[in-house]
Amino acid sequence: MRATKKAFMRYNSVMNLDFALFSAINGYAGAHPWARSYAIFFAEPFAYVLFAVFIGFVVFSRKSKLEKFLFLCYSGIAIVLAYVLAVPAFRYFIHRPRPFLSHDVLKLIEETSYSFPSRHATLFFALAFLAYSYNKKLGLVFFVSAIVMGIARVMVGVHYPSDILGGAVLGIFLSWLTLRYIRPFVERLLAPHLNQYLH
Repeated sequence: MRATKKAFMRYNSVMNLDFALFSAINGYAGAHPWARSYAIFFAEPFAYVLFAVFIGFVVFSRKSKLEKFLFLCYSGIAIVLAYVLAVPAFRYFIHRPRPFLSHDVLKLIEETSYSFPSRHATLFFALAFLAYSYNKKLGLVFFVSAIVMGIARVMVGVHYPSDILGGAVLGIFLSWLTLRYIRPFVERLLAPHLNQYLH
């Protein structure tokens, strides 16, 4: 009973800190109207920019066509794992309402699904880890971009910081899993058949 009470108190402390961080970030957009348009851009349209940069960098890199093709194949698998499978699976069991549904906060964009984990954070931290495995400079740019996007998602009122953190951990883990276990399988399966066509 005492252990349960301590665990509950720790949980409450974490949730209070989470909301305090949310209030500070979301409140900044409330107090500074000029920041709102930037927050909206980095929370939503910026995702398309990052996708274009990711694909463009790979396509125009100096690696062989086979290396590029294989990288895009297992990157696609990681994206499906993160965006299509893992996040919906978590949200099936964890029904965390969006901040604007539970509190009187500034809401700058519309979202209708559950909050944890952040689908954007899961996806773009997964891409950042993949990008880092392909090119370290590109990876660092993507990690910084994913952090900026995560902060923007909090600023526009659709996520708590813990949603972003949870998504980041999940995305990185799924990309590591893909690189560690799925990449070797994809390379063994496809490389021998494609090597004569892609140089």
